[in-house]
Amino acid sequence: MASVSQGRALIGLTLLFYLAHMIVCDPIVVDVVFKYKSNVDLDCSQFGDEQVTFYKVEEKNDTAENSQQERVVVQSVKDKIRIEKNVLHITDLRKEEMTANYICETKDKKQIQFINKIVPHLFKPEKQSQTVTEGGSVELECVLLYGDVTKDKDIAWTWSHGNETELDASRVTIVPDAKSGNLSSTSKLIIKNVNEADKGTYTCGVSNKYGEHSETLQLRVKNTLSALWPFLAIVVEVIILCVIILVYEKKCGKKPQTSDEDNEQAQNLMGRESDAKKRSVKA
Repeated sequence: MASVSQGRALIGLTLLFYLAHMIVCDPIVVDVVFKYKSNVDLDCSQFGDEQVTFYKVEEKNDTAENSQQERVVVQSVKDKIRIEKNVLHITDLRKEEMTANYICETKDKKQIQFINKIVPHLFKPEKQSQTVTEGGSVELECVLLYGDVTKDKDIAWTWSHGNETELDASRVTIVPDAKSGNLSSTSKLIIKNVNEADKGTYTCGVSNKYGEHSETLQLRVKNTLSALWPFLAIVVEVIILCVIILVYEKKCGKKPQTSDEDNEQAQNLMGRESDAKKRSVKA
């Protein structure tokens, strides 16, 4: 009986040990907001003076079904990454930092897991300014640079024209439609039968519960007759040139005309002057 009791006691102590170990090593999960080109601090100072190692955790997708995590020790980088008093400081967040999660871990395996919550950010529009003729159609587009619509269901798109957020639904279509509940990394504003009132600045915005970002696009509208202006300018130039030619010819036509008799007298006069010069030379 004594051996059975000792065995049960040993098993109980072993279970308590593993339970205590699991409780101690159960990681603390902290959400951290990551914003493009901003700074972030990952704080593990709650471990006091214990030595802490920071790891960057990235997902490596070998296949569509197989995804593995890779841990890389974070090292200090001048003007970019530094570790002070168990706090990891990252400046000017870019793709390499935005797409990773981070862990700090002590020697006895106590952990804090930092889960990045990304503020959505847009690409700079490829066509920031467009020109369209009245009566035509135009498509304005915004594309998500950072933010995952497959994981973040709170991402929302908005469009506005100047200070107007309510656009003419009979001519303006937004894809995807916010009311449809469909999520996409691209949003398009399509305007049909464009008129003069449609010109101006359009703002495309994307947001989630962590922040927002927007870009502006310019739309210029040409009058339907604007294509004729170059032709009309050429016609006016031709008319002006013809007027100048006619005026010149008219002025030239007013010059006094000399008769054959006048020409003959002039020649005789020139001949006499020539003979007089010859005589004076001989003398």
